[in-house]
Amino acid sequence: LNPLQVIVSFVNLDLGIPLCFYDGMDDADKVGLQFVFPAYILILTLTVIGVCHYCLQRSPTTSTRTCVNKVTIIIGQRAVGVLSTLIYLSYSKLLRTVIDVLTYSTVQLPTGDVYVWFFDGNVEYLQGKHAVLFVVAMVTFTFFLLPYTLALTFIPIIERYSEHNRLFNYLNKKVNQIKPMNDAHYAPYKGEWRWWLGARLWLVVVMYTLNPVYSSD
Repeated sequence: LNPLQVIVSFVNLDLGIPLCFYDGMDDADKVGLQFVFPAYILILTLTVIGVCHYCLQRSPTTSTRTCVNKVTIIIGQRAVGVLSTLIYLSYSKLLRTVIDVLTYSTVQLPTGDVYVWFFDGNVEYLQGKHAVLFVVAMVTFTFFLLPYTLALTFIPIIERYSEHNRLFNYLNKKVNQIKPMNDAHYAPYKGEWRWWLGARLWLVVVMYTLNPVYSSD
C-alpha cells in the first residue's frame, strides 16, 4: 500500500484503501461505496458549517468566545469556499464512478449476444445490483454532473453578454443569487479567463469517457 497514493486518493475524495467490509463483497458493492464516500464528505462539511453558524449566533460577543468559537469564526468565514472546493473535487470522482457504472461490454454466445458490465463480466447489464447502480448513476448525472458542468460553462458567457441580451440579462439576475458560490469557483481566474474552468470540466469528461474505450482495446 503506497502512503502517497492514499493521500492523493483522499484529496480526490476517494477511499484510496482496498477494503472488504464483509465476506462476498463484490465489485458492484465497491463501486456503490464510491458514491457514498463523496456524499459523506459533503454531508459532514455541511454539518460542520451548520454547527459553526449556530455557535456564532449563540455567542455574539467577543469576550465570551472560547478557542473553539474562534475556530468556528474562521470556518464560518470560509464556509462557501470550502464547500465549493469539495463540490469541485467530488465532480471528477463522481464522473468517473458514473462512467464506470454505465460502461458495458458485449459477450458473444451461441444463443446470441449478452450485455455485461464492463468491470465485471459476471454481472449482466441492468440486472440485479447493476440495475440499482445504474439508477443511482443516472440520478447523479442528471441532478449534479450535468447541471454543474453546464453552469460553470455558461455562467462566464452569461455575465459577459448580460448587458447586450435580454435573455442573458435575465439569466444573470438568477446567477447573482448564487454569486458567493460562483466567486469561490472562479476566484483563481482573471475575468477574461473565467471560461477556462468550464473548459477544464469538458476536458475531464472527454478523458474519462475515452478511458474505457482504450481500456477495452
